[in-house]
Amino acid sequence: MYNVPYGSGERRTKGMPKGTKLPNFGSGIRTKTIPSLAEVYEKEGLPPTREFEKLTAAEQRGMQKMGGEVFAREIRKPHTAIIKKEKAQKEP
Repeated sequence: MYNVPYGSGERRTKGMPKGTKLPNFGSGIRTKTIPSLAEVYEKEGLPPTREFEKLTAAEQRGMQKMGGEVFAREIRKPHTAIIKKEKAQKEP
């Protein structure tokens, strides 16, 4: 159920896959795993992306000029984000 193609009409399951240990369990910190770009493309049935080193020289120069090289490398790896709890506003 985790690998449901887009537009199939099936509901996607949420949460951690069975057998996966919960990160920071009992610490009070809520986290969310953000998948890598390659994982997202694979789940959606799209063709795989090219690594930065496999881009043409012109594409690499353009990415470096715009400062996108670091970002391009970051989204190739899955990472964990901390979910902040929003406080309810009190009405006077």
